Amino acid sequence: MRREHNITMRTRISHLIALALLILVGAVAATSLRLPAMASQAAAVTPVPATTPGPSTTPIPAPGPALPPGVTPREPDGVPAIVPSLSAAQAATATYTLADVQRFAVAHPFATTDGTAPAIAKILFIQASQASALMHGESIGRSPTTLVCYVEIHGNLSMGAISAPAVSSAAASGPPQPAHIGDMVFDAQTGNLLVAGFDG
Repeated sequence: MRREHNITMRTRISHLIALALLILVGAVAATSLRLPAMASQAAAVTPVPATTPGPSTTPIPAPGPALPPGVTPREPDGVPAIVPSLSAAQAATATYTLADVQRFAVAHPFATTDGTAPAIAKILFIQASQASALMHGESIGRSPTTLVCYVEIHGNLSMGAISAPAVSSAAASGPPQPAHIGDMVFDAQTGNLLVAGFDG
C-alpha cells in the first residue's frame, strides 16, 4: 500500500512538473511573438526633432484707402446764416435772392473801428473757384464748379477779434490797424456761411 501511495505521489509530482514546463514553454512562446510586434511599432515611430519657433512671417496688410473707391469726402456744412426763400430746381440755382443776402449783411455787420456802418460793395453768385480767386486762393470748402455767393464789404473794419502772432511792444501799444476789405462766402443751396475774413 505504501509503495502504491509513493507511486501515486510520484505520478502527481511528474504531472505537476510537466504542467509547469508546458506553462513555461507557452510563456516563452508568447513573449517571442510579442517582441517582433513591439520592435515593428518602435521602428514605425520616427522621432520629431525639436524646433525653435522663428519670427512670424505673416504679412502685414497695407493700409487701405480712407474712403471706398468712388466716394468723395463730405464737404463741410458751414454755419447756418441766410434762410433760403426759393426752391432751387438744380444745383446751379441759388435758393435765395440778392435781397436776402443784403438783409443778412445789414443784420450781421462787420465791426468797424470808428463806429460807421460798413458798405456792401459786391454780391456775386459765382463758382467756388472764382470766389477763391477773389480771396487770393482761400479755400472755399466746395468743388471748383459749385455755385456760391460771394459778398465783399468795405469800411474801416475792426480786426480786433482776429488772433495774430506776437508783435513788438511799440506796435502793440497802439490801437489795432483796421482792414478795409472784408468778405463772406455762402453756400448757394443751403445759405450757410462757409468763409469770412479780411483781404486788406
